[in-house]
Amino acid sequence: MMIPINDQDFIFEHKFGKEKIDALLEKHRDKFSALLTFAFNPSILALKVINHIQFNELHVEPVNELNMDHIVAWQKCKQDIVQAGI
Repeated sequence: MMIPINDQDFIFEHKFGKEKIDALLEKHRDKFSALLTFAFNPSILALKVINHIQFNELHVEPVNELNMDHIVAWQKCKQDIVQAGI
């Protein structure tokens, strides 16, 4: 972490930064968990849907190994894919 010495100078303090980050994560663990879920899942959902479309240049096959069956949005996507006959 960069600690200000004055208005223009900073020093790097590794332990101080780690402790501050650990404290922040501990204090707001539920918020960070939700943030990561909402930030990560839409991208993965989009990639999984694209893998069902016949456009191989965009396929990201390793995404198929991620089990997202417990996520409601993916259940809806799978249902829509089946109904569309893709």
